[in-house]
Amino acid sequence: MAVRLFLDIGFYVILPVAVVTTSLMVGTALSYVVALIVGYVLLRRRLGRLGLRRLLDTLIRLGAAAIAASLLALAVSWLIAQIIDPGKLQGIVQLLFGSAVLLAAYAAGAVFLKVPEVRQFAGMIRSRLGR
Repeated sequence: MAVRLFLDIGFYVILPVAVVTTSLMVGTALSYVVALIVGYVLLRRRLGRLGLRRLLDTLIRLGAAAIAASLLALAVSWLIAQIIDPGKLQGIVQLLFGSAVLLAAYAAGAVFLKVPEVRQFAGMIRSRLGR
């Protein structure tokens, strides 16, 4: 919190008014990075190795699934814009179909990329459904 206050006040004093809002978001982001580093160092001292390599692998796989899913959802949204005239109906259809495609493609991508946590979750759901 001290880092965030220091950065936010510094940005407010130094930067022009037009960019203060953006700089406050940057200050918040940087304070989270500092908190991440400090938290990591403290946890590493107390607990030892934290297995961040596995975490990074999972994040890369989920990121790849998210990029693929967003591109597919964007394509669906664009296609809908070509079919339906601009207006509220177009926006609603894009939201519904784009969201459905995004969610399904992200889940399928995460399963395809063998993200361990997603596979465990899918297994838990299958066991509850009795399959």
